[in-house]
Amino acid sequence: MGKKKTKTPAASAPAPKAPVEEAINKSGAVCNYMPPNYNENARNVKLEGLDINYHGHHILQEARLELIQGRRYGLIGPNGCGKSTLMNVLGLGELELPPKLDFFHLSHEVEGTEEKVLDCVMKVDTEKGRLEEELEELQEKEDDADAAHRMDEIFLRLDELDAETAETRASRILHGLGFDAEMQERPCRSFSGGWRMRVALAQVLFLRPSLMLLDEPTNHLDIEAVVWLENYLKNFKGILFMVSHSQDFMNSICTNIIQMQGGKLVYFAGNYDQYSITREEKEEHQAKRRNWEQGQMKSMKDYIARFGHGSKKMARQAQSKEKTLAKMVRGGLTSEVRRDARVNFVFPEVGYLPPPVIKFENVYFKYPAQDKWLYEEIDFGVDLDSHICLVGPNGAGKTTLQKLITGELEPTKGFITRNGHCIVARFNQHFVDQLDMDLTPLQYMRKEYPEVKEPETMRSWLGRFGITGIFQTATMETLSDGMKSRVVLAWMAHRAPHILLLDEPTNHLDMDSIDALAEACNEFEGSVILVSHDMRLIAQVASEIWICDNNRVTKFHGDIADYKEVIEKRVEAAEAKYKKAQEVQHNDPGQKAADKKADPRKVEPGKAAPKKAAYVPPNRGGGGKVLSLSKPSVPVYKKPAGSGSVEVTVKKGATDSMGIGVDGDFVGDELVMTLDSVAEGGIGHKNGLTPLIGCRFAAFNGHPVTSEEDADALMTAVKESTEIVFKFTAPPS
Repeated sequence: MGKKKTKTPAASAPAPKAPVEEAINKSGAVCNYMPPNYNENARNVKLEGLDINYHGHHILQEARLELIQGRRYGLIGPNGCGKSTLMNVLGLGELELPPKLDFFHLSHEVEGTEEKVLDCVMKVDTEKGRLEEELEELQEKEDDADAAHRMDEIFLRLDELDAETAETRASRILHGLGFDAEMQERPCRSFSGGWRMRVALAQVLFLRPSLMLLDEPTNHLDIEAVVWLENYLKNFKGILFMVSHSQDFMNSICTNIIQMQGGKLVYFAGNYDQYSITREEKEEHQAKRRNWEQGQMKSMKDYIARFGHGSKKMARQAQSKEKTLAKMVRGGLTSEVRRDARVNFVFPEVGYLPPPVIKFENVYFKYPAQDKWLYEEIDFGVDLDSHICLVGPNGAGKTTLQKLITGELEPTKGFITRNGHCIVARFNQHFVDQLDMDLTPLQYMRKEYPEVKEPETMRSWLGRFGITGIFQTATMETLSDGMKSRVVLAWMAHRAPHILLLDEPTNHLDMDSIDALAEACNEFEGSVILVSHDMRLIAQVASEIWICDNNRVTKFHGDIADYKEVIEKRVEAAEAKYKKAQEVQHNDPGQKAADKKADPRKVEPGKAAPKKAAYVPPNRGGGGKVLSLSKPSVPVYKKPAGSGSVEVTVKKGATDSMGIGVDGDFVGDELVMTLDSVAEGGIGHKNGLTPLIGCRFAAFNGHPVTSEEDADALMTAVKESTEIVFKFTAPPS
């Protein structure tokens, strides 16, 4: 067995000299592991015997970390088990990764500088130079199949990183995360921390590293942005390693789940729902196996105790059973099923208050510096049995509405009536950042509630929210964000409120804590007004969905699943509209002329581009070398206009997928078939069909397409033919 590598905090060593030592100093973790055996072009992560110790707490012991390209991993585990610590250790370079594996860790928001948001996203693109250097090294290994495959990947990636498309890609990502054209041009300093976190997320999505490390990527996002992010990450081709406590989000994205439990990493195939089923089946089998083993052992021990000193025959049988028992023990017994400690949150009972406890009457509101109303003509009432979820885009005023309810803000016009006996407790999504990091949870609670004299009383109260043992006496600075959130919930509950205002309470809670919170809210006798992007929590708690948008508060007729369907259609339509606007801009005559002047590869419509010359990397002092493997050419077509047409010949295997989407609609009695989509990297893409999206299929192999029978024949040809000649005409008006 090889000797383990050890990396310790630089604070306990001489002054750091290498960047990795400085990174270790930031983390403060001690990491031991077996030296990995990566080959030069390795793209997967594999570490054995991994130990991580953080502030005296064993995060992992003799664990195996394995991450494979093309898989999207969700890391789960209870609050405080060390998920974020593992992320930080990876993101700061404290674990040895393959030498050419590029990675990006989303850990904090961008700085509030004068730099424009769009420029801030684009500046992170340092990948192109690195790929060019790698390509130069691979040229001498072109006979190696792995090297040739990697070169193909680099060529495709260089296309994606082409400076001509960089601004378009960055703008599209920002648009999906909620930044309109005006916001993209504003300086970063003009945005709050939550919005600057979105800019940081846009950076990592724009860069698209081979290993993407995301810790709670949906925090600070509204439901619209979460839906867009789901669709984007589904198509990520590298390694995605993320921490998320949103079951719905992980179900949509993850191909694998990694569970942190007992200092180990346990791997499951499939999304979160599949993980839950597999884990339940595995634990059931484990429990049965253990019960059988324990029964067998008890029976043998009883026999040995009774007959071990009896007749010779009985003694021999007892000795035989003793050997069998020893063999079972040596072979390893099935361990007891280990389940995480169940968390139970409790909100105290409240007294009766006549309805409505809060009433809005013709309320108008705007902030002093604003000219436009944020809210107009708001009328509603809140009773003790109200369980409401506020939804809507960021900036629509959900948090402002909660502040109006608490009295932190007063209406500009109109009236808000509050029952004089009503106590309101509010969970602010930024509240955990305002805790005194030098205090322990026990000290904080005793400071907030000095009337509680007995420490044991406050210990018991914290225990109701899963803050037990050493967590009660550890400083806030060393606690996970999930534990800090539990402290805030314990503080809220001790106020014995009639109304709970919860603004993104799940941002840092684990799955069990979210379920415990939902159960506590459902058992709570008072009112709950929730702002959240967690579909699962909303589905469990909310009986009403209120939409905050367009200066109004309106009730949505349906549940959260119905609302998500509406949002998915809206996001899809917005993406299509944005894409069309980009195409219009690209097809602008002035822009076309500039493009043609800037890029000599552009050719006339309907003609294939010539093959590119062999790639010559930049001169770095030693002289550039011409690569012997030239990049495969891709035909370049332009949308036909007026009565013009374009013919494209596509060749493929009989069982290969074309990778295109076809749409159809009747115009009078004539069926109009159009090219709806082209999958990136597919056969259609490689044959240059992408620029023709939206164009009409006029004919295939000489057969016109005007009826349903023609459409059926077209679809059969797309699936089965090895060579097809498509004729495209201008998009239908």
